[in-house]
Amino acid sequence: MSEENKESDILDTTRIHPYFYSMAKRIATEAVDDANNEQEDAVAIVMRNPKRLQDLDLDDYAKHFR
Repeated sequence: MSEENKESDILDTTRIHPYFYSMAKRIATEAVDDANNEQEDAVAIVMRNPKRLQDLDLDDYAKHFR
């Protein structure tokens, strides 16, 4: 598959390494806290309004992944 045929991810425009995309999407979904949104939509919402991340306790969230 050539590069131009690959579907791009909204996170490709960030400095987040692709290895961490799934975690970034989970965090964004938690920040949006809306089960009706798909993960990509949640990422777009958080990118438009990063203050949504302030409502999360990221230190506590990180403890669940250790």
